[in-house]
Amino acid sequence: MATPPPAPHGRRRRGLPSSEADRNHSAGTSGEAGLGFTGTTSGTHRKLRCRGSTHWPSRRKRRFWGSRQGRTRKPSRRDAPPTRSASISSVAKRWRCRLAHGGDPGGSCSPLASSGHRLWDLGLRSPVASWPGPRGSRSLGGPEVAIADWPSVSLPVQGSQLSGSPPLAWRKVLEAKAARARGLLEQQLCQAKAAVQNFWQKHLNICHPDIFVSPQHPNIHAESIVCLSLLELTQKLQEGVLCPELVVYSYMEQVLQAQKELNCLTGLVPGWEQQLQELQQRLHRGPLYGVPISLKDSYQCQGQVSSCGTFTLLDSPAMEDSVIVKVLKSQGAVVFAKTNIPQAMMSYNSGNPIFGNTLNPKNHKRSPGGSSSGEAALIATGASILGLGTDLGGSIRLPASFCGICGFKTTSARLSSKGVTPILSGAKLVTSSLGPMARDVDSLVLCMRALLCDELFRLDPTVPPLPFNDQLYSCSKPLRIGYYESNGFFEPLPCMKRAMQQSQELLERAGHQLIHFPVLQIEYMTFELFYGSFMADGMETIRELL
Repeated sequence: MATPPPAPHGRRRRGLPSSEADRNHSAGTSGEAGLGFTGTTSGTHRKLRCRGSTHWPSRRKRRFWGSRQGRTRKPSRRDAPPTRSASISSVAKRWRCRLAHGGDPGGSCSPLASSGHRLWDLGLRSPVASWPGPRGSRSLGGPEVAIADWPSVSLPVQGSQLSGSPPLAWRKVLEAKAARARGLLEQQLCQAKAAVQNFWQKHLNICHPDIFVSPQHPNIHAESIVCLSLLELTQKLQEGVLCPELVVYSYMEQVLQAQKELNCLTGLVPGWEQQLQELQQRLHRGPLYGVPISLKDSYQCQGQVSSCGTFTLLDSPAMEDSVIVKVLKSQGAVVFAKTNIPQAMMSYNSGNPIFGNTLNPKNHKRSPGGSSSGEAALIATGASILGLGTDLGGSIRLPASFCGICGFKTTSARLSSKGVTPILSGAKLVTSSLGPMARDVDSLVLCMRALLCDELFRLDPTVPPLPFNDQLYSCSKPLRIGYYESNGFFEPLPCMKRAMQQSQELLERAGHQLIHFPVLQIEYMTFELFYGSFMADGMETIRELL
């Protein structure tokens, strides 16, 4: 008997086997993607699967199976599937899906595509794929691959979710949770604004911080405080020329203004005023004494939610501070703000459906990059002098580049990640790194020197007990530096090539030896190692968070 024509995607073919045992005997195609449908009579479990066979059971068999189960009615839209999944033979197969934004993990094939509520649609609109390369779209070799070769993903689909939007009741629940989170942020901002005004009026008997902020030093203004470099600020704090209250409240004033312009915050750290009171009672002044520090949203602070832009984590406030936050407080720092990130920290953009988009302080029509979006924007606008971010695929380096500041990606496990909210807790091959972000390199060095202390090694024994090597840092011995101009996968922009050439000339002029090396097996490292391990669970963890 001739093979029936393929059914359009999303419709159920009549006469399909209805029992769970008979489900394995049917297979088919759907549209261009080669997708078949199987289902049950109750309509509670029906799955979309990738099958190798292109033949449907005969009409007689379909009629027989349907009669055995007592099916007398034609399947209708009431049998909408609650789950939709795809299976493949191996997770580590090469992805040939076209990612939006030049390979951005937050593109059209990701769980973060186009909407905070829309999950991964498996790329059904473009079943055959190729990667954007140096010469535009190009095939990666071999035959073109359909959806059946993609990693396994199981997505919840209920009713109207087949069209990409959640049911109305579920959407209202999510909007209510997001509204509560934004309301809490506004409440914290109002309290901080009142605290700043009370400080200027009560302690200094003035109404505006632009007037002299210190009766003992009338030549010091609030604007001059936020313009100091980190080295200059720490020196004045250690000498007693400035007190921590003046510094923190001056920066808090700038934070409130930056939030209005850039929308770069997810919250203020509870107890930041109490931290100032505890500093006055301490006899030991650490290297970061009185320095206000902002953190990426994923850093956990006691009593504060680290949602990472996802609705699931909105109801889980941290029970204690992360190890890095404890170390910062032990060194005298005042942790006072948490900054915005893209949803699940898996995008180079800067927005999430809870707190919205963060703007670039250099150009409000541009993105500050991701995923340390708010941190880079806050530092670039002068509202924070030092911050901490995380980096997996450029989440510190890209925002720092987009906003014109400095960022440092440390080696994995160089700093403790205990208490930093993980998105993929089981990913061991590709791990995230923590690192500082500041206006200049000297600030990064001071931060790393303060973090790599005995307190860090005591709180987290898994961190190698290697303090900052000042002798190696200050050594003037020429270095051997390896570099490459292109990885053979993405062609660098002309401005990037020019920056590399200028850096090479400056380093060689300084007496350093530069060695060019090629990047080997870039496709294997990208698909087999990075994506094969990073998404080995078929994005199931991300699906649960969203």
